[in-house]
Amino acid sequence: MSSRNTFSGFKYHGGWLTAFRNSLPLLGLVAVGSCGGALGPDDLAQIELVGGNNQEIFAGTAVPVPPSVRALSANGEPIPGAVITFIITGGGGTLTGAEATSNAEGIAAVTSWVLGTEIGQNVVNASATLAPERIPFIARGIVGPPAVVEKLDGDGQTITAGLPVAVAPTVRVTDQFANVIPNTDVAFAIGSGGGTVMQSTTTTSVDGVADAGSWTLGGAPGSNTLVATAGTVTTTFNASGVPGPVALSVSVGDSQTTTVGTPVPVNPQVLVTDGLALPVSGVSVSFAVAAGGGSVSAQQVNTDANGLASVQWTAGTMAGPNSLTATAGNLDNVTFTSDGTPDVSAALVAAAGDAQFGAIGQPLPGALSVRVEDQFGNPISGQSVTFTVTSGGGSITGSPATSDAAGIATAGVWTLGPAEGANTVDAVVAGVTPLTFTASGLASIFDIEIVRLGAGGPAIAQALDDAAARWQQLIIGDLVDESFVTNPLDSAACGVPHPAINDVIDDVRIFVRLEEIDGPGNVLGSAGPCVMRSAGLLTIVGVMRFDTDDLPSLEASGRLEAVVLHEIGHVLGIGTLWNGLGFLMNPSLPTSPGADTHFNGPLAIAAFDGVGGTVFTSGSKVPVENTQGAQGTRDSHWRESIFETEAMTGFVDATNPLSVVTVESLADLGYIVNSNAADAYTLPGTGPARSARAGLSLGIPLVDDIRRGPIFVVGPNGVIERVIQR
Repeated sequence: MSSRNTFSGFKYHGGWLTAFRNSLPLLGLVAVGSCGGALGPDDLAQIELVGGNNQEIFAGTAVPVPPSVRALSANGEPIPGAVITFIITGGGGTLTGAEATSNAEGIAAVTSWVLGTEIGQNVVNASATLAPERIPFIARGIVGPPAVVEKLDGDGQTITAGLPVAVAPTVRVTDQFANVIPNTDVAFAIGSGGGTVMQSTTTTSVDGVADAGSWTLGGAPGSNTLVATAGTVTTTFNASGVPGPVALSVSVGDSQTTTVGTPVPVNPQVLVTDGLALPVSGVSVSFAVAAGGGSVSAQQVNTDANGLASVQWTAGTMAGPNSLTATAGNLDNVTFTSDGTPDVSAALVAAAGDAQFGAIGQPLPGALSVRVEDQFGNPISGQSVTFTVTSGGGSITGSPATSDAAGIATAGVWTLGPAEGANTVDAVVAGVTPLTFTASGLASIFDIEIVRLGAGGPAIAQALDDAAARWQQLIIGDLVDESFVTNPLDSAACGVPHPAINDVIDDVRIFVRLEEIDGPGNVLGSAGPCVMRSAGLLTIVGVMRFDTDDLPSLEASGRLEAVVLHEIGHVLGIGTLWNGLGFLMNPSLPTSPGADTHFNGPLAIAAFDGVGGTVFTSGSKVPVENTQGAQGTRDSHWRESIFETEAMTGFVDATNPLSVVTVESLADLGYIVNSNAADAYTLPGTGPARSARAGLSLGIPLVDDIRRGPIFVVGPNGVIERVIQR
């Protein structure tokens, strides 16, 4: 019978031998075959793995469990004395006892297996001559503990003491066989000389590389060391700190105030120091003006024995912030600042109110304003300015006046003297050439007479008075009086019931009819001339109608005076006299909507360019409404898509400035005007019509607000010379 059952064999688990065979006390036992004969090497038929497979250990070291196999007969009995050959087939390394003879239990094992020095798989094959099997044993060589910390870069540098080295110290960590070790900690620590290191602890990359990030040397010149440690292995980096500048700082001369165009009271001065805060001489410092203009006495200055460098700095001529930058090599820059204040008063410039016209003995519409400047044109605030009448008589209030932050000093009211002709006022500041304002006093001024027909309440009465007064500020030249005493006009001449015209008119009389027209909305009112002078074709008598159903809503929205002002403009001739006087070009009515309709008065064109019309290139100037509305709107208002909120477009907005373009168009018609009294206005744009713009809406439309009816052209003494049908 077989003797195999007398052995427990070997068991291998996890790469370690966990149990050994149970030895029998009978030393002379021999294996016997099934027929009773002893088994020997010639009975070998197969081998099986016993232990030593699938191990993992540091590369270049012996596995803890040597590979072993069992020699067996065909029936599975252990064969003693069989020769087993072990051969390395992968990974290198060495075997001791590569030819092993099986013992009484049939087991044969190598004496030792030392893996190759490279990381990775190692393979040993076991085989026997009479056995068909080849049994592979696999072991994985892993990286060993740190054995070498190799300096790759950053050693032996020389740098100014107290500054970072140019190249970060870098190491590679390997085991004893030069295998790189990833993901292992490396500590960087200052060894000597002081200073700091950015990364005191870091981890190696997949290539086994780690760096210190940045190493700043100690402030004292001399030797510096940095120690890199991985496990129990260290290496030392050396660097030499040499004397030199490490810091640039302001010594004196920052945050000053000085008069424009003059040197600052204290010359800007910088200090250059080394790592021990000691002064460094011979360092080149550059000075450059950064803001405010001005100049420096030298662009480069070397520090003296005390580490100091300075320049003379002259402020720029513009009041406000000035700055000066100092630089030295790669040191951090420093900046000096100085606030430039205006020089003494040197000039007076007219800001507003010059060259006005007005009635003798009456206040002028515009206040006098003067700008006080220094020699460089900077405004001077807080300066007292005296305004004194120097010719023409009259008086002025609000003197002296004090200039504001913009240098503007504004007087009160200038009332002209009693005589027709030139009036002057001098603005005076001590030590400065006086500035003279002029005005012309007119014995006769333009007069608008309002005759109200029908009850409308105090709001419309006030709006009529205020609107008439506003037009009288803009039209200042008197027109020839017209007498209807000899040839009166009856009470039906202007198409609405009104008193007969049988007296003298100076300059324009407007009949205002307050009545129901078409209920709330739609037509708010209409206006235009009824009687014109034959000489010059300017209005003598005009008619305005207002729908009493719309007056409350106009008053509530704050647009009542704007509507009244607009309609008086039509009586005076805006949009109503253009065609007859030859100023309306390329009209869109009756059948040409979108035509390039425009007003070609030269004074209005110049004013249009002055408020921004130079960028208008899509048509002729001045653009007149050619698409919005119908008869009563087109050809008689400024174009809404260009002027938008201007008072004489066909729509009334929340604000309706009466621009210099409108005033100068009246001058083109023949009126004497005061353009200085126009409202501030800038052309808002030259794009497509506002009604086509997203987010914008038109104002309230002034529907059909041009009067239709005959216009009587009269000569001297009210003689009707012809009738114009409209």
